[in-house]
Amino acid sequence: ERIRAALERQEQQQRFLRGVDTSSDMPMFHVHVEVRVRPHVLTPRQEDAFDLTFGLPSVGELIFDGVEKIRSAVVKYRRSRAERRARKEVKDALAAFCAAHGCSTHVKAYIRAQEAEDEQGRF
Repeated sequence: ERIRAALERQEQQQRFLRGVDTSSDMPMFHVHVEVRVRPHVLTPRQEDAFDLTFGLPSVGELIFDGVEKIRSAVVKYRRSRAERRARKEVKDALAAFCAAHGCSTHVKAYIRAQEAEDEQGRF
């Protein structure tokens, strides 16, 4: 009986699957394929604006650069002047000390070397 029941169930499944008559040439479904083509959107080419200065600096840039160069020259001059004054002050203090206490030749040679250096450094 089990075998008969299994065969009967199998027959019912096959009948269910065969439910539609496939012997005719008439199709049982309809396929519609639609292809959408994206339109090519052409964007205008971005062209650089014509540079009227031809890459040259503006008047403001030239003035600012000139002012900056003048400022740096003034700072350099002030530093060198302060350094010369400090060297002269040390030299004078050593000369006064040596005059009062009778220094060795090493200190006098140092003072002369500093004087020669100061003469070379001036413009």
